[in-house]
Amino acid sequence: MKDLLLFGASGSIGGSTLSVLREHSGEFALAGLAVNRSTAELEDWFAEFSPRKVAIDDLSAREAWRELHPNLAARYLLDGPAEALLDLPAHRVLNAVTGFAGLKITLEAVERGLDVALANKESLVCGGSYLLDRLTGSGSHLLPVDSEHAALFQLLEGRDPDTIDRLILTASGGPFRKLPAGDWSSITPEQALRHPTWNMGPRITIDSATLFNKGLEVIEAALLFAVPEERIDVLVHPQSQVHALVALKDGSTLAQMASPDMRLPIHQALAWPEKAVGGYGRNDFGKHFEMSFEPVDNDRFPSLGLARQCLRQGGTSSLALNAADEVAVAAFLEGRLDFPGIFQTVKAVLDAGGFSAAGSWNDLLAADQRARTLAAEHISASSGRAKKEADA
Repeated sequence: MKDLLLFGASGSIGGSTLSVLREHSGEFALAGLAVNRSTAELEDWFAEFSPRKVAIDDLSAREAWRELHPNLAARYLLDGPAEALLDLPAHRVLNAVTGFAGLKITLEAVERGLDVALANKESLVCGGSYLLDRLTGSGSHLLPVDSEHAALFQLLEGRDPDTIDRLILTASGGPFRKLPAGDWSSITPEQALRHPTWNMGPRITIDSATLFNKGLEVIEAALLFAVPEERIDVLVHPQSQVHALVALKDGSTLAQMASPDMRLPIHQALAWPEKAVGGYGRNDFGKHFEMSFEPVDNDRFPSLGLARQCLRQGGTSSLALNAADEVAVAAFLEGRLDFPGIFQTVKAVLDAGGFSAAGSWNDLLAADQRARTLAAEHISASSGRAKKEADA
């Protein structure tokens, strides 16, 4: 039995994780869980999974839940931020927190020598060499939960690196892969949130529409598998059946296939080093289905080029890309920025330069805040220009 600490329990990955725990109760137990402010299901989760402790990161949500459930809170609620949960004995951490906020959890889990099932790609994108330096000698393992990186992990495990030519990530292409770029300024948040394949949270869904999500995944793959960006390709694969491919030097190509189901990579990461046994994502080859692949249009989707630029530039440039994207996506969802403005905002922040390597957690925080400030200033200036043009 493996004890799990689950961060981000109320999100889509958290829900899929609880489904895996529910269906494999003989393999895993929920030692503790953390949410930010979504507490509506906590009481039910206590009844079903019997966690030893719970953390609520948002202070006002924590105190509100304490008032509603004083008996449960007295026994199970931790004071302080979500990372306090890491002091519980456990075998594995699943980090499903979205954005830069998840980096601190990964860093502190690694500091304690815990294996991390990583759904928070920003940990690698933002932590970069700072995280990897701390991973060395810690005894921790980063076990990818992103479907593409979990696929690569499967394909590469036990394989001689000298036999590998290229890593290939697949992308659905999002809802706008065939929409002319000239029509993008009229894209609404409601349209962008209609992902053709996956059911995900708002930020990652918008990132899938812009392909910034795939840019972050290129960065993650380069760091996780120690492969230079020029040996990582991206193919558009609308059916989302093939999650990654590995091209070998002998000319052959290996592929990992499964129907879209996030429970599969979650189960794999929780079970490792044992092989997961289950039926998530199993294809029925007795039924007819077609698969197609096409190159990414890098002119229409500059996100991949910006991500590759960060890998070449190094320092905290990848962190800045993520921060600018978070700010731009929030502005788009709030109606303060049009869809093309997301690309323009990220590019403007990266063009500002000044991304020296981080030597401490405070350096990471400062770099993140600087990038967010630059992004907010760009959005404000863009909005001002648009208003002047409309009034003219």
